[in-house]
Amino acid sequence: MKKNYPEITRLRGMAIIMVLLYHSILVFPINLHEIEWCKNLHTLLWYIQMPLFFLVSGFCYSYTGSYFKYFLKKAKRILIPHLIFGFADMTLRVLPSYIPELAGMVNQKVTFKEAIVSFFLYGGEDPFLRSLFIMSVTFPLVAWLMKHEILGKAVVFTGAGLAFLFQNSITNIQCLDYISSFLVYYVIGYWCKNAHYETIKKKLLSTNALLGGIVLLAVGSILVCNHIATGISLPYGMISVLKLWGVLIAIGGALIVYRFCVHMGGFTDNIFTAAGKYSLTMYLLCGYALVVSRMIIVGKLGITTPVMVIVFNFLVDFAALWFISRYVIKPCRFLCFICGMNYEKKNKKR
Repeated sequence: MKKNYPEITRLRGMAIIMVLLYHSILVFPINLHEIEWCKNLHTLLWYIQMPLFFLVSGFCYSYTGSYFKYFLKKAKRILIPHLIFGFADMTLRVLPSYIPELAGMVNQKVTFKEAIVSFFLYGGEDPFLRSLFIMSVTFPLVAWLMKHEILGKAVVFTGAGLAFLFQNSITNIQCLDYISSFLVYYVIGYWCKNAHYETIKKKLLSTNALLGGIVLLAVGSILVCNHIATGISLPYGMISVLKLWGVLIAIGGALIVYRFCVHMGGFTDNIFTAAGKYSLTMYLLCGYALVVSRMIIVGKLGITTPVMVIVFNFLVDFAALWFISRYVIKPCRFLCFICGMNYEKKNKKR
């Protein structure tokens, strides 16, 4: 029987909440990135949320039965929603190029040829799901290597580390550069689950781990924000090494968030658990919800104060996406299928 880890569900919820907050820092129809604190917050959220998603995904990795069945499971869970929503996103960006009246719907508009090439070759506007699918279907080999004691683990961690350091030299075809950026977190998540997790959990909850997380987050944040503020152009060879700053933020943020997720309860627990349970559907729909919320908040209500724009967009999007996931998608078999959600048929009372 598959063991349930409540704190991991909450971590996934924390990650999707960060994604919604990240997208609430608008670039269109008003550009909040022109404001320094908004730009810095946007950057810091990116450095924490994506590694957190891949850490949780690696932790939740499970391979049983034949590879064919495993592949179909991942295709149903990840690839089908990616293809369906990728085509929908592509359509919304293509239409304004041919129907000028729709130009206000999206920030970017492309031709049909550009959209096709971008989506099939580079993952389109959603490299996360493409990368997650490729990682998932190739990871059985990685997991097999990691079962070979010290040598196998050394090969995997060394390979993931080198891929991270030299990600800027790796092609972006099929999101391979993106995969190189986050594979190491997927591997760490998998290792944590399979290396006496309860022992690791105790160490992560220690005071020293919390203090270390705060220090790493603070140092990494200062370095990254200072680099952004100076705008200094770095030599090509230094870019990958300096991405280690982001690792400090990712690890520090993950430690702090993990401790919070383990100890939360009551209403907070309900919120983060619900977000974690519907994280994929909320992720798939967040861009569409944002189009509506920003049109209402900025376009109709005329709110332009940065804090209010961010908070209102976040709250409206979170409430709408949770409601749609829980009461619209979950009861419908077809919608569950296109959103990668398991359909749970209710037993009718006789």
